[in-house]
Amino acid sequence: MSDKIRAFIAVDMPIEIQTAIRDLQQGLNISGVKPVNPSLIHVTLKFLGETPQKKIEKVCRVLDSIDVPRFEVHVKGVGVFPKLKNPRVVWVGLEDDSNLQQIVGMLEEDLSKLGFERERKKFSSHLTIARVKRAGKEEQLMVADFVRNNSDFNAGTVLINEVKLKKSVLTPQGPIYSDIHTKELK
Repeated sequence: MSDKIRAFIAVDMPIEIQTAIRDLQQGLNISGVKPVNPSLIHVTLKFLGETPQKKIEKVCRVLDSIDVPRFEVHVKGVGVFPKLKNPRVVWVGLEDDSNLQQIVGMLEEDLSKLGFERERKKFSSHLTIARVKRAGKEEQLMVADFVRNNSDFNAGTVLINEVKLKKSVLTPQGPIYSDIHTKELK
């Protein structure tokens, strides 16, 4: 048995957002594009990777030190990473995310003291709704059309009142996530 856990810090989405995304994903019936199971959709604040068990308790303490009140974000817009001509990830955006940005800044600072590497890229709050596994020209154009046709997607407002440390187990059927620790925002 490994003494490491594949872990990440995230914010889960409520069932209403999962349902809206499931409906949106209907338009992603494109060869080479694999939708994410809506029940697994979350905002990744920090991917920790293979984390030694002995560090998990310290990570929980970092989570517990987050001092941000509960807040709302708007779930709207659709885009891709890295760019429309070469999509790898299809996402739904989050607006009014200054509190998420603040939490990520705290996590980066405090977790770097525990030996976790700082992110090189600026945090971009989003929900990954699909991964592009392989796409020829035609599929890329279909993804670009999907993004343009859904640019006004609006799933509404979400109350963010928890930040979670999650475990990820990769299986051939897809990842299995479980909660290790939850920090409730007041």
